[in-house]
Amino acid sequence: MTKCFQPTITIDNKMLDRLYTGDVTLRPGQWVKLDWSVRNARYVGITPQKTFVIQHYDDEGYSQKKFVALIDYWRGFHQKNGC
Repeated sequence: MTKCFQPTITIDNKMLDRLYTGDVTLRPGQWVKLDWSVRNARYVGITPQKTFVIQHYDDEGYSQKKFVALIDYWRGFHQKNGC
């Protein structure tokens, strides 16, 4: 059986460039650790305009409701732009 997600992936500037170019792809929901942040975050995706969409920890923690809203936001860009 293959794993659906990898262990938490650290994203530094080099990895961010690889995500932007499409050399590396991640699934929405993958836990990531931004090199410049102290907490993990949930990866959502990258918009066609190259906006990096992730769910940061906030006062409510990591809420499923917020994650779903971010997925809808990200999907909206792709539907609008025919991606």
